[in-house]
Amino acid sequence: NEVMWMGSTTSTADEWIELRNMTGGSINLTGWKIDGAGSGSSSISLSGVIPANDYFLLSNYATNASAVSDSISVDQVTTSLSLLDSGEQLTLKDVASTVIDQTLSGSWPAGINSGGLHQSMERNDNPSTGWHTCISPGCTSTTFWDTSGNNYGTPKAANLSGNDPSAPAATPSVASASPSAQLTLSADQKNISFIINHVENFKSLSY
Repeated sequence: NEVMWMGSTTSTADEWIELRNMTGGSINLTGWKIDGAGSGSSSISLSGVIPANDYFLLSNYATNASAVSDSISVDQVTTSLSLLDSGEQLTLKDVASTVIDQTLSGSWPAGINSGGLHQSMERNDNPSTGWHTCISPGCTSTTFWDTSGNNYGTPKAANLSGNDPSAPAATPSVASASPSAQLTLSADQKNISFIINHVENFKSLSY
């Protein structure tokens, strides 16, 4: 559901993979594996349970050594986790080696590792439609990270970014409503977020 393939501001090795259970029952992952997730594209064997409609976090670091908030529990820590920045295919298989899910082969289809930014690769709300890059300012919240800054991701939580092409369209606003815009500068003065209300009533916008 989400892959932090580029690491974090703490370390390039501060990588994690989040699995999502979209069913109404718990899933025992013991004996499952993720091909391509280990060093040299080897497999990593999984151990643990994903509760119904919940998440499972596989991480190279425990949260006390990671940029991920210490309030988030990692379900499985393994130093074998090693993802190539150039991209590789991850394949989730169950105990019978049946392919449950996989990423595309080749370069990562989403995620950013540039200019000091570490932005995760998130699965679209409709998984069959692919992936997008985590860009929402909410993804840098201390809910998810030790400090708010250049790490974008939502470990063990629903994806937040508004650029998900499969997300349901917002309900149109009433035409008579007054438009407004608000800009917010982050405390470190590195990021600007903006909120636009009743955008359909603006004649033009520039930024």
